[in-house]
This record gives sequence, structure tokens and C-alpha cells, in this order.
Amino acid sequence: MTINQLRGFEPDYVVTPGEILEELLLERDITQTNFASRIQMSTKALNQIIKGKAPITPDTALKFEAATGMSAGTWGALESSYRNSLAKEQESLRLEGIVSWLDGFPISDLRKLGYIVSTARDKVGQVAELLRFFEVVNPQAWEEVWLQPQAAFRTSSTYTPSVKSLSTWLRLGDIQARSIEVGEFSRERVVKELPSFRALMRKDGKYSVPKLTAICNELGIVLVFVPELSGTRCSGAARWLAPDRALIQLSLRHKTDDHFWFTFFHELGHLLKHSKKVVFIDSDNGQTRSAEEVEADKFAEICLIPSQYEAEMQSLHDLASVQAFAKKIGASEGVVVGRLQHLKIWPFSKGNQLKIKLNFTDH
Repeated sequence: MTINQLRGFEPDYVVTPGEILEELLLERDITQTNFASRIQMSTKALNQIIKGKAPITPDTALKFEAATGMSAGTWGALESSYRNSLAKEQESLRLEGIVSWLDGFPISDLRKLGYIVSTARDKVGQVAELLRFFEVVNPQAWEEVWLQPQAAFRTSSTYTPSVKSLSTWLRLGDIQARSIEVGEFSRERVVKELPSFRALMRKDGKYSVPKLTAICNELGIVLVFVPELSGTRCSGAARWLAPDRALIQLSLRHKTDDHFWFTFFHELGHLLKHSKKVVFIDSDNGQTRSAEEVEADKFAEICLIPSQYEAEMQSLHDLASVQAFAKKIGASEGVVVGRLQHLKIWPFSKGNQLKIKLNFTDH
């Protein structure tokens, strides 16, 4: 192999720089002992480099340049490539040992979204991509970053598939939020804007949702929409990205305006009333609802239909009365129907035609 060939040499297999040097010395009929004398290095030390047991240091690369005519940069690049190849081999072995961690994650959903491109058979590739997705180096780091700070996850003694799906869904919200600039959060300003939020209930969704998002952004709240993933059973979540930057994440799980507005105000209630250190997840996990969740429910109910109007709801018996009542209090007709159903004044089969359907195509 000539020097010119070596300069453009890019092997697709692991090769030590020492092997390149050894072939070069054989080509020139130079013994290792003779070459060691030329560069003022012991034969033993040179042999260690040739066998790949010792690295080519910058100083050694300069000596190789003087004695071979091949630049120190090329020798350094060969050494770096070799060490990187060794590291990749070791990393592959490490990842192979944790492929079981994949179980429970919504890999098919992530593949559809383009975050997983490895084939179904390439488990090592999937693990590597999933770690990059969460921006962690191993499952332990994933647990520390995505599970331990979140009270909703700590209630489970084992990490169920739904927990892994939830962490994936939350991560997708974080990715969206990174590109959104918002103002500085102010509780007083948010409370002052509650009537503005309510007024949007009676607007068409194609107008109200973008307007709602814009108002939230001005108030220091990132509002993002992420479809639910397999196993999440999650309608919404509220958390703090920074002391003055909050996030409300909605899935449009139930796809009707009554659920949408209730979930939005529920998550807003968490931001206004509860700890910034907790991630609140509105999920159908079958667990007893905490005091914070109950308080957020009550906040949402009052925002949608103020307490002074609740007694009047007992007299609503038909669609016309609901429409008139909704207009009177400034709520959507679907929200009133949803409340009537929740209070069991109406059966869940009645009045659904007044609810507005929401989907991700429009929002």
C-alpha cells in the first residue's frame, strides 16, 4: 500500500494504525528495530503501538511523519478512528445487554413519528435511538430524569408499559416546547385573563385554539398538543420547564369540546394552585385521585360553569334550554351538556349532538 493510498484509506472494519505502519515498513524493507532507532523509541514501545496496545500520541505522530512522510494529522486520524471503532464495539455490547429495556415503550408509535428508524430486528439500534430520544445514556439515567421527579410515576412499584408510554408522551411535549418562545409567567396575569379563556369556548375551534395558544404563550405558558400513545390513557399534563415557564400538554383524547375545555382548565388549575416541583398527569390509571387532582377538578368546573349557575342546571330538560343557558353564561353548549352528564342530570346518551368534535387535523 502506497503513501497516497494510505492518505485516502478509510476502512469499513476495525484496523489499528499499527497495522498500517507494519505494512508500510514491510513495503520498504525496514525492520521494527531499525524504525525504532529512526524515531528514537524503544523497540518494545513501537511493538506495543503496532499491536494496538498503546496509542499513537500527538508527539509520536510527529515522529512518524518525519520517518514515513505521512502527515502527523493522518496518523492522528487513524488512531482516532481506531479508538472510536473500539468504543462503538464496546457500546454495542453494552446496548445489547439492555435490550429488554425496550419492552413497554411505544416503539411503533415512535417509528411512525420518525424517532425510531432501526428495523424491528435491530434491537441494539432501537435502544440507541430510544436513549437519544430521551437524551440519556442508560436506563438508570432515564429513570432518574423521567420517573423519580414525578409523583404520578412513583406510585407504581414496577415500571408498567403505561408508565413508559407516559414518559414518551411527556418527552414529545418537551420536544415541541423547545421551539416555542413565551413570556414570563405571572399568576396574577393568568387569573386576570380567565374571562378571556372562557370567552373562547363559544368560538369556532379553528379560531379558538390558535387564539388560546397565543394568549397562553404571552402569559408564560407553552400549550402543546400531542396525540396519546399506545397505553397512555392520558388527557393532559401540567408541569414547569423553568421557574417562569410552564407547560400544558393536551392529547385531545376524548375529542369533544367539553373534555377539551375541562382538561385545559384542570391543568391550568395545577399551575395556579400547586407545587412547581410536581408533574401533574390527568390519566385514567385507576388510582385514587389526590387532593390536588380534586382541587384542580373543582377549579375547572367553576371556570366552565360558575357556581351561581349550578342550581339552574336542574331545570335544563331539552336542547333548546341548554342552548339558551349556554349563551346566557358564556359557555359552549357542549360544555353544558358534559356537565349535565357528569352530574347525572342527563344520561351520557343525551345531548351529544351539541358537542363539538376536535381533531389534530384542524388543531
